[in-house]
Amino acid sequence: MDDFVNVAADPHGNEERDRFLDLEELQFLSTEGIDKHGRRILRIVGKFLHAPIINRLHLKDYLIFKILAEAPQEPLCIVYFHTDANRAENSPGILNLRWIYEAVPQDLRQRLEAIYFVHPGALSRMTLAMVGRFLSDGLYDKVKYVNRVEFLWDDVRKGQVEIPEFVFQHDKVLEERPLMDYFIEPDPFSMLSSSSVGHGKPSRWGTIM
Repeated sequence: MDDFVNVAADPHGNEERDRFLDLEELQFLSTEGIDKHGRRILRIVGKFLHAPIINRLHLKDYLIFKILAEAPQEPLCIVYFHTDANRAENSPGILNLRWIYEAVPQDLRQRLEAIYFVHPGALSRMTLAMVGRFLSDGLYDKVKYVNRVEFLWDDVRKGQVEIPEFVFQHDKVLEERPLMDYFIEPDPFSMLSSSSVGHGKPSRWGTIM
């Protein structure tokens, strides 16, 4: 913990930053503006997280470093874009996420006050509903599902978070197929569609969300 604090305070901590160049290049995590409640936004783009090839210890260390370097004292929220993420390539799994969350320092966990989950799939909803009570520090209670980008503006002002173009494109698909909100017809962009594509494909992460 002290090592990370020192690096965050030292603008010349290039050696420590070099440890995470592989994750920085993926651009799945960025520190952005603030939500309407004054919380610093951590943007996570699930599609850019190549989960099968990332070591969870390395990912945990990167998350701590990123937060302490760019938002060392502020209350935090996460805007997570689940759009186009699939269980074979982009999801670390609920058990690994729980481990990472519990492994970070308690003060960071307490500073995380909300998670805006944009474009949740049926499988992710069901998984979180089943295991939510086992998540520590009331993590499940911090999750707010956001079915459309327009509903994100209830909590985040426009211009405070960068939104990839493919997220807007998925919104258009949902508008044309409204039954997908009720999981009555299959969602080609949700993780359910990856069950056949990724069948038999091993993952280093284990249990997948």
